[in-house]
Amino acid sequence: MKLFFAGGFNKSGTTYLQMLLDSHPAINCPSEQHLNTLIDGLKELGKKYDSTTRVIDNATARQGTRFNYNAFVNNTLKSMLSTLASSGANAETQYIGIQDNSILDRFEYWNKLMPDSPHIFIVRDPRAVCYSIWKHRLRTEPSFAEANSPLEPMMELMAKVDWPRHCRRLQGLKEIAPEKVHIVRYEDLAGEHADEWLAEIFDFLKVPHSNAEIDEILIKNDFHTLQAQQAKSGGQYMHSGVKQLWRKAASEKILGFFEQHCRQELDAWGYE
Repeated sequence: MKLFFAGGFNKSGTTYLQMLLDSHPAINCPSEQHLNTLIDGLKELGKKYDSTTRVIDNATARQGTRFNYNAFVNNTLKSMLSTLASSGANAETQYIGIQDNSILDRFEYWNKLMPDSPHIFIVRDPRAVCYSIWKHRLRTEPSFAEANSPLEPMMELMAKVDWPRHCRRLQGLKEIAPEKVHIVRYEDLAGEHADEWLAEIFDFLKVPHSNAEIDEILIKNDFHTLQAQQAKSGGQYMHSGVKQLWRKAASEKILGFFEQHCRQELDAWGYE
């Protein structure tokens, strides 16, 4: 089975992307992973094992250990990636995916570790991203909600630091490995011509697809359907970000500040 990676900035529609991919009959792409936990754990385990075997060797024949720390971490991680991405796979599965928003920060490492694996990244209007993060924290962090934390400071940080850095990172990856990196806008993937953009993703992955399959995938992942399903289970996660609710929530001053600092990046991705 062929492995691919998917990710993006937090609250950029990465879960929606993962669900669309996972809905293809030939693809198995489980819910979001946390690969940094694996890396940190394997590094710690490798150090402990190396130390233990050195103690044993010193107490016995003193032949010297042959433990290769880097090979242990990298090869074990490869096996773990395959296991994670294959969880839930069936006889039809030909492609397996890892969705983790941290892969963008460690692209060079993953590219070297899994040189044949393509990467899909999703981008979204950064003002909508800020609004979504703000609303999510208000729902999930009592202290944040009790402090009545405003949206504006988050948008200022996004405009000054996070979004320009994110854009530079994405553009840099396209230059480093254009044949291995595909970028899609959330607004397109959730918009009127979503079928065309989803077809482009499948073409990039070299996954066979038909118009009927794409239509079925989009119907299955319709936002109203997903929201109704989550309402039954008590969830409040899936929200369509195309409505631009941030326009009402943010002041004209901070929106002007945002556009002033990020005009080039907004233009580059086609955001007004």
